[in-house]
Amino acid sequence: RPPAMAGMNRFLWNMRYPGTQLPPAAGALKDFQSVDHSPPSPPVAPPGRYVVRLFVDGQAQEQPFEIRKDPRVEAGDADFRAQFELMVAIRDRVPEVTDIVMKIRAVRVQVEGRRAALPEESRVKAESVLEQLREIEGTLMIWMGSKAHPMMWGPPGLMEKFSTLSRAVGAADARPTASMVALFEDLSQRLEVQRNRLNKLVKEEVGRLLSH
Repeated sequence: RPPAMAGMNRFLWNMRYPGTQLPPAAGALKDFQSVDHSPPSPPVAPPGRYVVRLFVDGQAQEQPFEIRKDPRVEAGDADFRAQFELMVAIRDRVPEVTDIVMKIRAVRVQVEGRRAALPEESRVKAESVLEQLREIEGTLMIWMGSKAHPMMWGPPGLMEKFSTLSRAVGAADARPTASMVALFEDLSQRLEVQRNRLNKLVKEEVGRLLSH
């Protein structure tokens, strides 16, 4: 929000749209902010005409303005638009990953809470379910250490790969390459595989465990 002090005030916009936040990383170092575990770059507004609106005491005032590209840049408006749309699509995938991760963590709490009261055969099954949950979560986002080996990190997950792709797409004033678009589609498909895998696990195995 711009300041509301008397006199002339100035509000600066960095030409970026809202970004997104990541949940705490999995593992023993969940509170440590790793470079690997960082959110995607907020999308940059492409060249075009915009309107700024100022609301004061219920009254709105508008003023049009234009974002122009650097004339030295060879990319055209269509290239900037393609870059913007891909960065928005990447940003919007992250909450999907977060939702799945938070569901995994909620299911894990339920299974761990019931494990001690289960018969021996079911406890073995519960351990298998917990291991599968850990594997899915490790595929979705980086696993940062364990209690036994806190400094042994897992490989980047889909969450981190989306973020890395976002930074690559926004690194230059240029249309995303075909390989960037293909990678986004591949990561999206892999995300859907893990979503379906979790849903199947919850429906077919977790439900039976919690019904005991």
